[in-house]
Amino acid sequence: MRKLNKQNKIYITLLSLFVIICLVVVSIFIIYKIKDYNKKYKISPVSYIFNSDKELVTIKDTTYAKKDFFGNYYLIDKESKISLGKNIVIYNSSDNEITLLGTFYEILENGETKKYSGESIFSSYLNKIFKIEDRRYLVTGKTIKTEDDLLTTENYLLIDLDKVGNSYVYNNVINYKSFGILNLITDTFNFKTNEEILILNNEEIDLTKIKGSTNKYKEQKKEHLDSSNDNDNPSNIYEEEQIFINNIYETVTENKYVSHKTTIFDAKASNSSIDLTYMVYDPLTEFTKVYVNVYTNDVFVGTYELASGETNYTLKGLNSNTLYHLDFFYDYMVDGNLVSKKFDMLDIKTLNVKGQITLEKVSNNSVSYILKVDDSLDSAVANLYIDGVLSSTDNNLNIINAKSHDGYSGVFNFSVVGSTFEIVIEDGVFNSENVGVIATYKFKM
Repeated sequence: MRKLNKQNKIYITLLSLFVIICLVVVSIFIIYKIKDYNKKYKISPVSYIFNSDKELVTIKDTTYAKKDFFGNYYLIDKESKISLGKNIVIYNSSDNEITLLGTFYEILENGETKKYSGESIFSSYLNKIFKIEDRRYLVTGKTIKTEDDLLTTENYLLIDLDKVGNSYVYNNVINYKSFGILNLITDTFNFKTNEEILILNNEEIDLTKIKGSTNKYKEQKKEHLDSSNDNDNPSNIYEEEQIFINNIYETVTENKYVSHKTTIFDAKASNSSIDLTYMVYDPLTEFTKVYVNVYTNDVFVGTYELASGETNYTLKGLNSNTLYHLDFFYDYMVDGNLVSKKFDMLDIKTLNVKGQITLEKVSNNSVSYILKVDDSLDSAVANLYIDGVLSSTDNNLNIINAKSHDGYSGVFNFSVVGSTFEIVIEDGVFNSENVGVIATYKFKM
């Protein structure tokens, strides 16, 4: 057998050491991951958190969050798991505390950054700003508002930017989309969201330099300014130029941008209507009209004007349980020509007409009941089925009484013998539309 020379022995020894070191590192990593995986983070009742789809989750009872092997947090909700993502913000409304899970970068008063990892807890009243990831921020403070006072909130605000600088700001109380300039103010700093510029102690801090940014807002703004400066026309205080930045109409007057914001805050549907909450900010009164076009199944329903001095409008006379598509526009004049610009759209479904049946009295040949329905019902038929066969109809059904606080008291008389009884309020009609079954109540005798 050939003996190993000295050099080969060194190679084998080094290789063995390398393998041992790798095994130790891998073992430590696995132990750390298992320890991290088994750790539970308590979330107190009356807390709010957003899942990975940015949907609000309200915590009613004490629960826990855990982290999987890949670093993603999830909420333990009884037998199911709710995905939360890698960086989590939890607001405890009872204690006014913010809990951070994951990696966050706080911008300090001296302009430096402080990295947070794992679990961090602090008062929501503290004026702080964190960069969470590319184009995503967290601002906390007792009062957070926009520069024009059109939006005011408390405790915390999450800010998501798209690649052209449009802002989506939200918490457990508000959610607001801005297609223009949005500057947020706390007691200690200003945050120009579109440009990702923080003004702190009269100093501007470029937050795009923290972990980088894919926000193209500055580039687009520079292109617009460069193109306007290339014109040979001299500028004066009377000259105005219309431009578009981030899908919002703006005017350059005296070399200052004047924003004209049109925003839909919220839309809530009932059985026969849709309530819109909106904002029209038009300081130079340049919009000739702001309106919404309504469609259902690609069929045009109508145009409804949104007054600039109001913030609420109700679309009435709609059908129940129907999906509607809404397109929002504003009109303005350019060189004597009317221009229409769509600034938002949404799909929303109206609710079903609801009814409630309460069994009052049952005998061998009659059934007494109380019916309550909502206002979105013009007429209906009350039938009693015994073992699946129509056996009686309450011809005295009064829908007006059924809409009252006490409801309508009705009775079915029957002579059929059976075991399974079912009261069905059906053939409901609203706005000349058959809305089907309103309520049912099944019982056995």
